[in-house]
Amino acid sequence: MVRVVTILAKVFPAQCVCGALGEVPCEGCADEVQRCAPFVLPGLHQVSAAFLYEGRAGELVRALKYRQHRTLVAWAVDAMMQVAGEHPPALVTWVPASRAGRRSRGLDQGAVLARAMGRRLGVPAVALLRPTGSARQTGSGRTERVASASYLPAPRLKQAAAYFPSVVIIDDVITTGASMTAAAAVMREGGFSNVSGCAVARADRTTFGATASRPERR
Repeated sequence: MVRVVTILAKVFPAQCVCGALGEVPCEGCADEVQRCAPFVLPGLHQVSAAFLYEGRAGELVRALKYRQHRTLVAWAVDAMMQVAGEHPPALVTWVPASRAGRRSRGLDQGAVLARAMGRRLGVPAVALLRPTGSARQTGSGRTERVASASYLPAPRLKQAAAYFPSVVIIDDVITTGASMTAAAAVMREGGFSNVSGCAVARADRTTFGATASRPERR
């Protein structure tokens, strides 16, 4: 099977968002992304994002999110692992996509990322949240996002909180922080005392509280 995959990769090489064939992202695009500076969100022990959701990083994340560019999952998880903190969580979960989002994309990107992160960390990745609405947040303003960011606990949440000491919530993009904050509130209400969050990218730098200076390109 490995040999077949290798042959297929040579015959049908992956294509980066810039059009280059081979590694995804290619070396040039990987060098263009901007790292995200530290920031805080209420109710989270720690929160982090690997990149700023702009420029080349924005293109890569959109390819991952909307074009099901699965070759970017490993790249995204590697980047999140670098900013997620020194102490790995005991459990991984994710901010669930709305029903409309799942229908339009054919998958829940947060779940894909969380399960890949769980495999890397060697810990379970479990669905602990359910969205209460069906509307998509993409393209919505801050007021609409805050109003629609509401989740219900999954039946297994309290049991998971009793067994696992800490949890990290995965999302693809943090925009206003409303979804991550609402998800963390449900985690705490369910019994988790140590709740952190991690995303591939952060969109609006002006929305959040404590931030560092603009990160250097790398």
